[in-house]
Amino acid sequence: MPVDDSFLDALKRPQPDPGGGSAAAHGALTAVCLLQKVAVLEKNRASEGLHHKRWWSAVLDQILALAEDFQRLRGEDAEAYRRLAEAIKAEKASKDQDEAAVDASRVPATIMETSAKALQTAHAVGERCARRLWADVAVAAEFLGSAVQGGLFGSGWPMPDASRTCKVVKTWCRSYAPSGRQGKTNCTF
Repeated sequence: MPVDDSFLDALKRPQPDPGGGSAAAHGALTAVCLLQKVAVLEKNRASEGLHHKRWWSAVLDQILALAEDFQRLRGEDAEAYRRLAEAIKAEKASKDQDEAAVDASRVPATIMETSAKALQTAHAVGERCARRLWADVAVAAEFLGSAVQGGLFGSGWPMPDASRTCKVVKTWCRSYAPSGRQGKTNCTF
């Protein structure tokens, strides 16, 4: 299996971009790729009827749109932080620094919001998919929970203390576990 690690190679370079926001978007993109796999497998299940295939087709369209959003946000975050770093290097307070700082906080907030939307999709997928696919949905929810948290941190919103953050993310994981399985998701936060 060929693997392209160019984003990961860029991430480990000692420079501001890409950073945590781009990594959060990348993790969320990984999550929606797992959801896409589940949706395609379910859509192609021969034993199910037309309503089943239509529902999975509609969910697949949502997942593909989310994947496009996360790919775009991954690049936008890196670009916003590059502009912020350049404005800070100018070493004088300016309107450009203020605008760059606002832009650099907007993208992670959008990553957080889009990840929360993707968690809702993961919940719907988990409710309807075959049991053998639950692990993929659970891993996707974990990545999305991390992206929500990463977006929160990167957006510059007031940082809650660590224990509160853990509780919030665990609540996300539990609330998006497929019904009948609440509390059984192994969140690592």
